[in-house]
Amino acid sequence: MPILEVLPAAVYTTDAAGRITFYNQAAVDLWGCRPELGKSEWCGSWRLFWPDGRPMPHDECPMAVALKEDRAIHDGEAIAERPDGTRVPFLASPTPLHDASGAVIGAVNMLVDMTQRKKAEEHQKVLLAELQHRVRNTLAVIRSIAHQTAETSETIEDYAMHFDGRLGALARVQAAVTRDPTAGIALASLVAEELLSFAAQEGEQFSLSGPDLRLQPKAAETLGLAIHELATNAVKYGALASPNGDVTVTWRLEDQDGDRRLRIEWTEAGVPELSLSPRRSGFGTELLTQTLPYQLRGTTMLTFKPGGLQCTIELPAKRVLQ
Repeated sequence: MPILEVLPAAVYTTDAAGRITFYNQAAVDLWGCRPELGKSEWCGSWRLFWPDGRPMPHDECPMAVALKEDRAIHDGEAIAERPDGTRVPFLASPTPLHDASGAVIGAVNMLVDMTQRKKAEEHQKVLLAELQHRVRNTLAVIRSIAHQTAETSETIEDYAMHFDGRLGALARVQAAVTRDPTAGIALASLVAEELLSFAAQEGEQFSLSGPDLRLQPKAAETLGLAIHELATNAVKYGALASPNGDVTVTWRLEDQDGDRRLRIEWTEAGVPELSLSPRRSGFGTELLTQTLPYQLRGTTMLTFKPGGLQCTIELPAKRVLQ
């Protein structure tokens, strides 16, 4: 059967009793062995299993059922175990063959390797579970932002403005994660996008400096909100509210007693007047001094001094970096 020999699909035939009479190279590749013609029965695989992992007797395989019941079977699912122990999920489509009188004289079967499809299905399940997990986490964060913004807002207008800004910061991180879930979020881009969202001019009103580091999505989410609060404060009361003000953000990795830590410094300059302490403890102050240290196991130090605000954030590198 020269045509069947060159087919990329696994094909084999049997006689009416189920003894294998022919198989091509693709069948050998799927089974991992060469069954003896005229003696091996029903299927050439070393062992067979049902889709749920239970052993499948060869005389119950799709080919055996097709011959015994004289009917074609479409996409019968099974698992073949090769002599080396590897298992191959496959679909079988056996069809009985008849002579001129209608008597069964054998059958032909085509096997389709489902390994890649099964892997894709498992990968899809993992992605779906991850998506569901992230959606739940994102909704929890939004609820928390809404609740805390309400607690620290004096008017409806104040609430709407701050809530919209914080959702925007969260959305920017989520967009970065969606573009490439495994690559992490570049720290430089995270900081720059927040400042640019306030129409700050890089090189004139702010400058960034630090190594190329990428953050884990969850850490980027919290840190993105923190940078947003610093930028909001700078626009309302600090360096970005002053024509001569500027913001410098630097970051570096440091070793402290064998523990690598990420140190981020936000420094404002050119602010003509600045209170030595904030007017009240709001969402931003709570996020920086309580939420961020709690969630990322870091420390935050806010210093209100003449010339502008300085904020130093230290985080364990293994917890926040990709």
